[in-house]
Amino acid sequence: MESDKDKEIGAPSKYYVSFNERVYRYSLLGLTDEQMADLLGVSIRAFNYWKHDYPDFLQSLTRGKVESDVEVAVSMFKRANGYDYIEKVVTYKDDAQDDDVSDSLKPSETKIFHKHLPADVGAQKSWLSNRRNKLWKANADSQEDTSKDHKGDVIINFNAANSDLPSSEDDIKDFVNE
Repeated sequence: MESDKDKEIGAPSKYYVSFNERVYRYSLLGLTDEQMADLLGVSIRAFNYWKHDYPDFLQSLTRGKVESDVEVAVSMFKRANGYDYIEKVVTYKDDAQDDDVSDSLKPSETKIFHKHLPADVGAQKSWLSNRRNKLWKANADSQEDTSKDHKGDVIINFNAANSDLPSSEDDIKDFVNE
C-alpha cells in the first residue's frame, strides 16, 4: 500500500516567505515574471506554481504591478494634459576666508519660478490609443489627412491646472523654507 510520502514527486519547494517582499519590489521596477523567477533562482514554472500555492505571494506580486501601473498612468495623464509646477532656484555665495574651505558656500538668494509644461501630443496619442483603442483606431483609419506636414497627427487641446501648487504668498514662503 502506498503512503502519502510515496506519492510526493519532485524536490521540496524553494519558496520562502521573504520572496513576497522581493516580488513586490521587483514588480514596482516593472520586471516580468520571467525576470523575477530568474532573480529568485527558480524556473518560470515554479514561479507560476507559487502564484497558485501561496496567496500572499500572488497578492504581493499583483500589488506591486498595480501600484507601478498607477504611477505611470498618473504621470502619463499629467504629461498628456500639461501641468504647472514651481521651480525653486537657490544661488550660493562663497564665503571662504583664506584656507577655510569647509562650509564656505552659503545660500545667498532663493527665487521661485512658476512654470508650465505644455501638453504633449505624443502622450495624448498614446493615452487615447490605449484607453479608447476602438474609437481612436477607427478615427485614424477613416480620416485621411492630405496635408504633408500633419499627416496622422491628432491635436487635442487640454487645459489642466495643478491644484497642488501653492496659491498664497504664505504657501510660497513655506515652500521656499522647505
